Amino acid sequence: LLAVVVAACGEVREPIRIGSQDFTEQKLLAEMMALLAEQAGVDVERAIPYGENRKSLEAIQRGVLDAYPEYDGTLLVLSGSPGLNDRAAAAAAARALVEPLGLRWLEPFGLEDGFALAVRRDLAIGSELVTISDLTKLPGEIRFAVDEGYLKRPVDGLYALARRYGLKVGAVEVFAVAERAKIYNALADRTVDAAEVFGTDSQLSEYGVLRLEDDLGFFPAYQPAPLVRTAVLETFPELADAWGRLAGRIDNETMRRLIRRVDRAGEDYRDVARGLLEELGLLPKSPAAAPPKGSVTLAVTPLSDLGYLPIRAAEAIRKVMPARRLLVDKVPRPDTAIRDGDARFGLVGAEQFYRIGSDGSLTQVTDIEAVGVAGTRLVH
Repeated sequence: LLAVVVAACGEVREPIRIGSQDFTEQKLLAEMMALLAEQAGVDVERAIPYGENRKSLEAIQRGVLDAYPEYDGTLLVLSGSPGLNDRAAAAAAARALVEPLGLRWLEPFGLEDGFALAVRRDLAIGSELVTISDLTKLPGEIRFAVDEGYLKRPVDGLYALARRYGLKVGAVEVFAVAERAKIYNALADRTVDAAEVFGTDSQLSEYGVLRLEDDLGFFPAYQPAPLVRTAVLETFPELADAWGRLAGRIDNETMRRLIRRVDRAGEDYRDVARGLLEELGLLPKSPAAAPPKGSVTLAVTPLSDLGYLPIRAAEAIRKVMPARRLLVDKVPRPDTAIRDGDARFGLVGAEQFYRIGSDGSLTQVTDIEAVGVAGTRLVH
């Protein structure tokens, strides 16, 4: 009887359920939260991904989720409150908003990943586009590419943006949140003029797109932080300290690098998340992993981000080699990288397949082979 009484007095703590929305940044942040919770001795059940903003917010209020990464700007606009550009004010407003709901919005991770509009660089150069207001220079209606979650947002979504800037919205291509990468394909294929992007998208620094300046300050601050049920923190007070160790440790460039490893190099987001925590000294280092197998490299020049051809080349390779991890490497001479065996594919101009003799004659190069045309360019 004594044994039964003692056992009954023991504290039973169920695993906490951590979720995320269905895009790479969210999955990375949620996995880091899960790993740090486990490091603190808390059992975790993962729901990565769980669902979009509204679904996740409803789930945490019902107790279906216990925690997930959420943005202060999103919390404010989904409640009908005006977004705030000042990061400190936005964070304070988000905390005050969720507290009566039995939720806590903890310290932000450090990055500020807002929505933005992007256009192809060739369109930006040709039409002198620098700011969102400059889109009014384009003739007729503007074609947009957005994800379905952004289209539904009444305060900071596409149609609110168009009203603020006086833009005429034409055809809109809508993509699932999990397929946001296809937004950049729409830009590359010239089926749209502008696209909704995230500030930490890896494609912004790799390929031929330009993020337009929000010259009217339409977009509020979007800082991600752990959103957690207050009851869970009371049961697991160690969670606040565990997640607080990551506060302010991830900037935009770091997140862009992590996303690039997942979306462009094909690495598992769980491995990438653990790798960053080890790099920051928040987890002990794992034994060195074997180099990735089955990867293939596309070499491009550093100036290739001025156009959209690298996107076409990369998508073509992924289409015919879907099981391979694609690495994109910027080098001065892609043809040399191929000859040296450093890359299997290179995006090169047609002139690289000929040598010009002293008498002006052309000799065909036979040690590299053209396997497909990615596009055209005009050279004077």
